[in-house]
Amino acid sequence: MKLKLFALATIFSAHHVMAATITSSTTISYMASYTSNEWVIFKVANPITECIDGYWLAKSDVGFQSNFSMVLAAYAAKTPVTVDAYIDKPWPGSAAKFCKLNSLEFK
Repeated sequence: MKLKLFALATIFSAHHVMAATITSSTTISYMASYTSNEWVIFKVANPITECIDGYWLAKSDVGFQSNFSMVLAAYAAKTPVTVDAYIDKPWPGSAAKFCKLNSLEFK
C-alpha cells in the first residue's frame, strides 16, 4: 500500500512540475525595462493564450544576465527563439498575462 501511495505521489509531483511550464517558438517583438524596479518584460510575435501579454524576468533571478543578454540579442536580430516559461508565476507588476521566463533558446 505504501509503495502504491509513493508511486502515485511521484507521478502527481512529476505531472505538476511539467504542467508549470509551457514552451513557445516565436520572435521577440517588444522589450521594456523599468528603472523603478528590477523587471524586464518582453512580448513575442506569436503569443500563446497562457502568456498572451508576454514574459518577464527579474534582476534577482539566477541567470538574469545571460537570459537578458539573449533576449536583447534575439530582439535586435529578430532571431527565432523558443521560450519556456512558468505559467503559474504571473508578473507582479501587472494584472496582464505575463509569464515568468524559465529559459530561452535560439532556433
